Amino acid sequence: MAEYKKRNESKFRSKLIKEIKMIFPGCEVFHLDPNECQGAPDLLILYFGKYACLECKDNEHAPHRPNQDYYIKKYKLMAFASFIFPENKEDILKKLKSYFRIWYFRRNIKLWNGMIILSMKDYTPS
Repeated sequence: MAEYKKRNESKFRSKLIKEIKMIFPGCEVFHLDPNECQGAPDLLILYFGKYACLECKDNEHAPHRPNQDYYIKKYKLMAFASFIFPENKEDILKKLKSYFRIWYFRRNIKLWNGMIILSMKDYTPS
């Protein structure tokens, strides 16, 4: 049973990574090693000077491992952090778009030989 849940979470995480990369062109998504730091979130997303941490679960009732709640709360104070599962995925991605201000950057992104270039003259820090 535990192996089945792990497979579901792994499938969800893989699809989520692909979707995040489509929504946020040029972002870097790292799957963090759970053996390195117990309870650290599954995903670290870097996008134009900001970062977000997501802990993937296969459903909203999946148990939290030790320290997961601690790290999500800690990283919420620094950046964007959340638990994500199929039932809240759309809501979390909407909040992530707002956090990264996708509507502003999408207008200013240019591709050059497959690399993403942000026009600095258009960038106005908040």
